[in-house]
Amino acid sequence: MEERSTWLNIFNMDSLNEVILEVNWIVTVFVIFMISVLAGGTVVNVLQSIAPKWFLQLVHYGKMGERYNKVWYMTILEVPKKWFVHFYIFGSCLITVLNVLLWQRLSQGKPGTHWISTCLDYLTTPKRVSAVDATSIVVANILFTLHMYRRLYENLFVSKSSSATMNAVLYIVGYVHYIGVLVTLLSADPSLNNTDQLPSFTPLSTNIWIGIVIFIAAIIFQHDSLRRLASLRKVCPGTEDGTKKSIYSMPVGGGFEWVSCPHMLAEIFVYVSLLFILSGHTGWMVVTAWVVVNQVNIAILNHQWYKETFKDYPLKRQAIIPFLI
Repeated sequence: MEERSTWLNIFNMDSLNEVILEVNWIVTVFVIFMISVLAGGTVVNVLQSIAPKWFLQLVHYGKMGERYNKVWYMTILEVPKKWFVHFYIFGSCLITVLNVLLWQRLSQGKPGTHWISTCLDYLTTPKRVSAVDATSIVVANILFTLHMYRRLYENLFVSKSSSATMNAVLYIVGYVHYIGVLVTLLSADPSLNNTDQLPSFTPLSTNIWIGIVIFIAAIIFQHDSLRRLASLRKVCPGTEDGTKKSIYSMPVGGGFEWVSCPHMLAEIFVYVSLLFILSGHTGWMVVTAWVVVNQVNIAILNHQWYKETFKDYPLKRQAIIPFLI
């Protein structure tokens, strides 16, 4: 009877609530994403010849997926690749709201909002400990806000859309990514754990300056790469707009002289720059690791597509990291 009561207690609401609060769900989700990408990348890169078509259609999106005969039931789950812009609309709106709340907290000394602290407790555990000061938090949020607004601008006015598609699973992952990233940024504020603790600002440290320099270099490099990509896409004869079908050319110049995906390398450095600024924040280390794994995997898939599509593709060019990968 006592044993039965013990088992029943596991399922009561208080015990369940305690279990939920013990887990950092944002970190857990990103770790699951990393494992999934590593496993999926291994299957595609090593066992592509025997991998099921539905799996290849799931992993390959955009121009990479156009070379396969699509499985009809996977096609039902596809959405336009140009919906990538939705991530940046959503992320820009969300980070704007969070910045307003953060500004009230850090600059005006207003007590932390209870519902924010509660959400962070459930998403990142109440035991979150951060060695990040208020100055670093403000700088990191300003930089990432600029990154979000810039990516939104590039998706609206620089990149050229096509008829390419992606699986709805990847579309959902995009939203989860930006929610997780912005929650992680917010959780870096240690004062949210204590509504009576007022933020203290310090002069910009060496780490912050290093992060700012890396960030500026990364966004300039990424913008240049995206403009080069956009200039290569041509409309096929017979189509009246650029959304139906495109002709792809081999990218050259800039970072493309060294790697196939310099824009993805730049994306990695954007997150690495904030790693310097938010030094000591475990959550951001996990976010950065996830971004590195994901961008490297996508870059390798793109690199393979380039080599298969362009027979004169430069042999010296790597996928994402010069002389290495």
